Amino acid sequence: MGTVLGATTLLLTKGAGASAPGAVVLERATMHILLTDILICPVCGPGHGLILLADRIVDRRVEAGALGCPNCRRQYPVTDGFAELRVDPARPVVAQLAASPASEEEAVRLAALMGVTRGPGYVVIVGEGARPGAHIAAMIPELQVIACSPEAAAWPDAPGVNRMAADVRLPFFDSTIRAVALTGGTEAVFMAEAIRVLAPGCRLVLDRAPGDASDALAGAGMRVLARQKDTIVAAKG
Repeated sequence: MGTVLGATTLLLTKGAGASAPGAVVLERATMHILLTDILICPVCGPGHGLILLADRIVDRRVEAGALGCPNCRRQYPVTDGFAELRVDPARPVVAQLAASPASEEEAVRLAALMGVTRGPGYVVIVGEGARPGAHIAAMIPELQVIACSPEAAAWPDAPGVNRMAADVRLPFFDSTIRAVALTGGTEAVFMAEAIRVLAPGCRLVLDRAPGDASDALAGAGMRVLARQKDTIVAAKG
């Protein structure tokens, strides 16, 4: 997972401070940890944020640990920088996408559709279209890209890219995301959630929009800005 300035996080660390070697200590610290402030429990919903229980942080990036819900007591593992936020994770997917990196052309196209030209902030790309995330993060200073796909577990870490998997609920508080792109057949499943997490005035990109998407977007208070073939760009509010 990547980093963001100013997040106050409750950390569970090992061997910290003056405690005996290997002791488990709860300490409160101001840590530069991405997502801690905006992550919610996928089961309990937007009223219940997650707490980071960190086993290993390297260069302000969470490499291993868990995200715990104080309400339902579930814990969601973070392994090799990948956050598994599905309620019922499927068998790990063998990543074939990692062998064919996304092109800069794909990144430029998707960044233009999302309409985010500067950071700081978060954008979420769901599905196979998350592959250009590293290029987008490199193009736009201070932007944090959240690549939401089970296949991302096998993708390498990249500056500004935060890898996770999610179920039907996107694990973010309401109105906290500057753009959401739904790709690779995830459009119908996540559209309502994408609208919920988008900040007012920000864009939703449907890369393979369902046939009734325009009506559904209008009914949810979204303004359709552009449509070309199967791709729709809409703004919230």
